[in-house]
Amino acid sequence: MNVREVMTSAVVTCAAETNAGDAVRAMWEQDLGFVPVVDRASKKVLGVVTDRDACMGAFTQGRTLHHVAIQSCMGKAVHGIGPDATLSQALATMADKQVRRLPVIDQKGQLLGLITLGGIARAAADAKDRALLAEVGATLARVCTPPKVAAGRAPEARSATEAAKILPASPPPKNRDAGPTQTRKRPRTKA
Repeated sequence: MNVREVMTSAVVTCAAETNAGDAVRAMWEQDLGFVPVVDRASKKVLGVVTDRDACMGAFTQGRTLHHVAIQSCMGKAVHGIGPDATLSQALATMADKQVRRLPVIDQKGQLLGLITLGGIARAAADAKDRALLAEVGATLARVCTPPKVAAGRAPEARSATEAAKILPASPPPKNRDAGPTQTRKRPRTKA
């Protein structure tokens, strides 16, 4: 199988000037954790943004999501793959770059679709391809390995006491009688 057979062609995208609030809302409503940032005129992929990128961008800038442009918090290194690449090549790229999703791009850098580790896993399971399923498992293990460990360096171990010295204590909420924040279940759009 190749990437074209497994990729999703209907991809939610955003522009670099989109505010992070709108991008995060689209991710929430579509049950996504990643959105390619695309130049609207050329359709070229400029970067990618995750829900975490957007939230951390707003936090580190001391702004609300609606006052942060995606271009200020998006990942500008685009790790894409061509539509005719094999699934093994896509998995190797995911493992090497420690990502779960890849934009599928043509030779001009234009977005054609998206391929995910989960999508490859479903395709391998449907095809009853044990070798590909094993490759998916190995890729997931590499993607989930912290970068320092992947590079052969063990992360520094910290006790809870040491961590408490590094992280300041959070002040208590100002209005404790306000009750829990409103929550809703995330819509599930994928089977």
